[in-house]
Amino acid sequence: MKPVYLELCGVNSFSERAEIDFRSLLEYGIFGIFGDTGSGKSTILDCICFALYGKVSRLDSKEAVIVNFINYHSDRAYVNFEFEIMYDGKRRTYRVER
Repeated sequence: MKPVYLELCGVNSFSERAEIDFRSLLEYGIFGIFGDTGSGKSTILDCICFALYGKVSRLDSKEAVIVNFINYHSDRAYVNFEFEIMYDGKRRTYRVER
């Protein structure tokens, strides 16, 4: 799986809309996620997992997701994730919206 684009809003430390275009980050083949404590590194990974699987594995219950996933300044949250996979020798692009 190759990430292409991530848009999120109202999630953990991201009360405002944020977007990550992975195409420019992957231009050289590898990238890192860096930042201070509480800057949102884990939230980026949580959003990708939430988009793909509908849950955040480090939050063990539905109530924990609501309490610990949605930013306390927000009344709702959303995640849009676009990714590519190789299937039958072709690169296919998928988009998930939650």
